[in-house]
Amino acid sequence: MPSWFSATRPTRCLPELLYANHDTYTVTVHLLSWQNTARFYAQVMDWWMTVKPQLTMDFIEFRYEDAVFQFEPAFRKVFDFWA
Repeated sequence: MPSWFSATRPTRCLPELLYANHDTYTVTVHLLSWQNTARFYAQVMDWWMTVKPQLTMDFIEFRYEDAVFQFEPAFRKVFDFWA
């Protein structure tokens, strides 16, 4: 089964968390300050850069910014990948 990894800027996470109408869960506790958000983002990206060359399955990298600013081409790429 193909997989995908979505990468976005850490500055997207905190505002969305602050304005979301939900309780803070363990998974979002890293996003309560700019410093922790940046640190968590760096950890995730370090993990991805380590794991990516070791993967034996097909994958696609997907940037949030591409989906926002170039919606059709970005999702066409994803749908073509899944086809």
